[in-house]
Amino acid sequence: MADTTEVAIIGGGAAGCATAYYLAKAGVKATIIERDGVGSQASGFNAGGLNPLQGAGIPGPLGPLAAESFRMHLELAERLPEESGVPIHFKTLTMVNVAFDESELRDMSETLEIFEAAEGFSAHWMETSELLELEPRINPAAIKALHTHGNASLTGYDYTLALCKAAEGMGVKVIAKAVTGLKTSGARVTGVVLEDGEIDCDSVVIATGPWSGDAEEWLGVKIPVQPLKGEIVRVEPVGDPLKQDFSGAGSALYMRADGLVW
Repeated sequence: MADTTEVAIIGGGAAGCATAYYLAKAGVKATIIERDGVGSQASGFNAGGLNPLQGAGIPGPLGPLAAESFRMHLELAERLPEESGVPIHFKTLTMVNVAFDESELRDMSETLEIFEAAEGFSAHWMETSELLELEPRINPAAIKALHTHGNASLTGYDYTLALCKAAEGMGVKVIAKAVTGLKTSGARVTGVVLEDGEIDCDSVVIATGPWSGDAEEWLGVKIPVQPLKGEIVRVEPVGDPLKQDFSGAGSALYMRADGLVW
């Protein structure tokens, strides 16, 4: 006999665990199905930056969504560690954006305007002398820098795990198995097919990130999601820890809670 749940969530990353968390808050019975382990993919290995002011579609159509998401993160930062017993290392972020040519300065001028106009955010220019006083290891070829404040960061794996633990504390079940298909009745999904069983449900959430395309065959619809490649190198810093996070020349340096630089 198949197990039952109200909502089956395929994927145990940040999106899947957050979905389970908020469903549990609303009193909905949910089950997370994760084949590799909670937070074991992109959610557990990203830099954990939270920037509601800039990005694809921001400013623009995704701006209101980003602002509301950031507000929810601020609320979660206060209660989630207590609810889950897992520290998420949330902090308000100061970032120094280093410019090495005039084209970068033009982009930073737009960033300055955006940060100055947003409540709770700030930005100001730094001359090269100020920059090198702050961090002497910066390349002295820098022509200027923009100091921004107000974004935030957290540890992606711990955040995902905290959501999962808090959700489990409210009755969410986590199953470590692979999903191989969906059960349907007419145009309605009625369950999830596992590698060795089934789960009947009222609704399904596909929260598998770049693997969402796997569901195309199950649903018979096109899911235009593709992976975006990125690279993060984690290193032990030489000398004193960084006083701020830095970006420039197409890369960034983030000081993290474990003492490593990402």
